[in-house]
Amino acid sequence: MIEDGRPLEVLEEILDNYKVVQHGVAMYLGSTDPLNKEYLKSLKKLVKLTKTPFLSDHLCWGSVNGAYTHDLLPVPYTHAVAKHIAERIMNGAGLP
Repeated sequence: MIEDGRPLEVLEEILDNYKVVQHGVAMYLGSTDPLNKEYLKSLKKLVKLTKTPFLSDHLCWGSVNGAYTHDLLPVPYTHAVAKHIAERIMNGAGLP
């Protein structure tokens, strides 16, 4: 998620010829840290630029106390974790 430069130029060339569906690896919906609103704002800007029909991400965790592991750590398969993730998604849906 960049503002300018060669990677953005390449993305714009791709968008001229192809429909893009985005898949991410850094929302960390399974984490207990608060949602990173700045990251989500940047992601939303990229979604608007690419006009992606949908966005997917890994259902994992990867941040603790604001530190990011940059790894896709698995979540336990429990009802409590499913509820936690659903609440994070619902609370994040209204972000600007």
